[in-house]
Amino acid sequence: MFVENCQKSYCLGENVTIDEMLPGFRGRCPFRQYIPSKPNKYGIKLFALVDSKMTYTYNLEVYAGLQPEGPFRISNKPPDVVKRMVQPLRGSGRNITADNWFTDLELVDWLKKEKLTYVGTIRKNKRQLPPTFVSVIGRKQYSSMFGFSDGKTLVSYIPKERKNVMLISTLHNDHALDPSSGQSNKPEIITYYNSTKGGVDTADQMCSTYDVSRNNKRWPMVIFYAMMNVAGINSLIIYLGNELEPMRRRVFLKKLAHELTLPELQRRSQKTLGIPNSLQIRLRKFNPNKASAADADADAPLLKRRRCEPCTLEVGFRRMTVLRCVRCSKAICTKHSKQICEECKLVVVQTSSEVPQSSDSED
Repeated sequence: MFVENCQKSYCLGENVTIDEMLPGFRGRCPFRQYIPSKPNKYGIKLFALVDSKMTYTYNLEVYAGLQPEGPFRISNKPPDVVKRMVQPLRGSGRNITADNWFTDLELVDWLKKEKLTYVGTIRKNKRQLPPTFVSVIGRKQYSSMFGFSDGKTLVSYIPKERKNVMLISTLHNDHALDPSSGQSNKPEIITYYNSTKGGVDTADQMCSTYDVSRNNKRWPMVIFYAMMNVAGINSLIIYLGNELEPMRRRVFLKKLAHELTLPELQRRSQKTLGIPNSLQIRLRKFNPNKASAADADADAPLLKRRRCEPCTLEVGFRRMTVLRCVRCSKAICTKHSKQICEECKLVVVQTSSEVPQSSDSED
């Protein structure tokens, strides 16, 4: 349901990134993962599809390992994961950027048939690669080698001596070099990959900046906290896109939290029995049935705490209170006061005002 709402509320840009998120978790879980390159190292692995430019998380999938026989048993191979993640984007002409763990030549051909382009690194142990692209013997630094076949472009680049980087692309179909790379002479495929590969990593870093997670031994709560972090980022992107008003994420999350708690405050303000009097006074301004009274209470300053006069005179006990007598305004605690409704209170006040004051001669 969360993923469906994310997809209904946003239209992706031309470039999306597929990668892994790893919310930290060190408790007991049959599908807990260890990824040393991630900041948390141990956690629940999530596959994420994110807008490369706006870092909007469009699709999520939990890696739950090999499930028992039944409807929930699915393949966890990288090509199958990519096919499930890009299902809402089929036929849209967007570009997919991923690392060498996801890259497969059969997957690239399948994406091309679905009118989706692909740019990503590729491992050197793929049997379809020509040996001349994998070998670095006799090749100079900052040199590139290109290969073209069936709409796919393969490039082998030497950033350092005796080391090469290989990428495959169905978006590029030439051997153009990026002039902004200077003496490095990087191909445009590599600079394009570097500019679009960081969508998931940026979203993961933003989640860790304002993280709502707490230490917990239950793995479903880890997934729930990850959804809350993603929802905070997605809602800010939608807000900025609609309102066109710049706002810092910290301020936005604070306002969002206040607005989400307002319905609960209104519900709680209608039944304040059993809570401290100080909280009852603060909850009155959220009561929807008593708007005028709430405004008056909001404008009126809170009474300062004073000693209860009967307690002080009778037993010398120092008991602080904010309650006052409606007639003499003396400070009294709950032990020396009685509850009375508003109608009876008005009757008592009117009666006391009609009784004439006695003089000393009549005494």
